[in-house]
Amino acid sequence: MGEAVSSRKVQLVVLAAIAAMAVFFAVFASHQVAYAEGTEFPSGSKITTDAEYTVTSTGDNKEVAYTKFNEDNKMLRVPPNVLYEGDQNLKYKVTSIASKAFAGSTKAKRAIIGKNVKSIGANAFAGTNMTKLKINTKLLTKASVKNSLKGSKVKVLKVPADMVKAYKKIFTKANCGKKVTVKAQ
Repeated sequence: MGEAVSSRKVQLVVLAAIAAMAVFFAVFASHQVAYAEGTEFPSGSKITTDAEYTVTSTGDNKEVAYTKFNEDNKMLRVPPNVLYEGDQNLKYKVTSIASKAFAGSTKAKRAIIGKNVKSIGANAFAGTNMTKLKINTKLLTKASVKNSLKGSKVKVLKVPADMVKAYKKIFTKANCGKKVTVKAQ
């Protein structure tokens, strides 16, 4: 009888070990590693279908730059975040807009900039037909928008109400390359 109890205990220990290993491998397999800086996610990739992005930061602060628009869009939207393959472990903040990211967009009339954007590259809107931008971010500085509107038709910026005064000082003709009117959303 002692051998039967001992054999049963061994079976239970083995089953517990197998279950623990199964849980470990399931968690390990589902957790994906962030992509390296400089990795490009092209339009139509598993991260998005409306724009191209480039990884700018990895680790705990996964970040990407919005690098190119989809020519078919009538409204350009820079989202606050993007997911790769819908995986929450691969959630990237969209923190910048690359130089000339929207250049040549003739179909789009408006753009919305997400709340996590910290910088807008030079000539980002050059050659576009857009006359209005809605800016949801409160993170822009004078240095981070240098020449961002140069060569564009943008006339009006709609910004968060508590940022109107600050953004009027930032989006000057001398700094952003274009005379614009800054209004509350």
